[in-house]
Amino acid sequence: MNYNFIWGKNRNRGGGHSSGVERELPELQVAGSNPVARSEDAEVAEFGRRAGLRIQWGSIPCGFKSRPRHQNHPSQSQKILLTAILILGIVKSLSCTTYDIPDDPQKLYEEAMKKTEGGIFTRDYEGAEKLLLRIIEIFPASKYVPDAYFGIAYVKMKKGDHAEACILFEKFFMQYNSHPKAPEALYLAIQCNIKFVDTPDRDITYAEKTLQLSKEFLKNYPTHQRADEIYQIKDKMLTVIAEHHYLIAEFYLRRKALSPASERLNIILNDKDLVKTKIAQKAEALKIKIENSLPKY
Repeated sequence: MNYNFIWGKNRNRGGGHSSGVERELPELQVAGSNPVARSEDAEVAEFGRRAGLRIQWGSIPCGFKSRPRHQNHPSQSQKILLTAILILGIVKSLSCTTYDIPDDPQKLYEEAMKKTEGGIFTRDYEGAEKLLLRIIEIFPASKYVPDAYFGIAYVKMKKGDHAEACILFEKFFMQYNSHPKAPEALYLAIQCNIKFVDTPDRDITYAEKTLQLSKEFLKNYPTHQRADEIYQIKDKMLTVIAEHHYLIAEFYLRRKALSPASERLNIILNDKDLVKTKIAQKAEALKIKIENSLPKY
């Protein structure tokens, strides 16, 4: 689609009548033959009217012209809005561009990654996912099938769908644990899960899941370059879980429910990992307090 911007007062060319306000508006003539883009002419026209422009569609070459007479210079805000309209048209034209879908799994994967990691105008998560699914469906025996599964999980994560991405990354790790991307898949599963970890006074389901995945990572890849980071995540999750049980013990103790409070403290003190947290010392002190408050027989 081409855009031709003409500044100046609009004239009544067709013999009809137009309002005084409309005649005084700067005029934007737009030429284009893309049927998909032209279906959105009304949207662009409305955008132009809001900018104080009159939009006219016509078959004219792309360029900037100035009328010899009655010339009005655009304001800075109108220049900015005209630029925005031009960019909008370019983006729409690009989106309507068609290309041959590769029939090679490697090229499909490379094209999918380009769409996933592209810039603001070329990023296309939906298109990337379709290309990756095409690899799985058409080339099920290809060596790129595991990469396609990993890519789909990665696209989900980039889109912000961390819950589904975590499931897919973990599934990839379990199914392709000897694949070069297996460590990265498990790492990203941890990163997606940790997004849902709440404070210790709330549900700890995701903290427990993150802890489980962290232990799995350290068991399989103890010398991995991300191991130190995973150790820190593991310790953080242990602290969240221990503090969760300690807070519940305090809750029971305030209500004089000594037995349930003691049971919660034992969860911390009898676990080989939780007992190493800083919360364990507080749990031990509280348990002694409970035991001293029990009647002596």
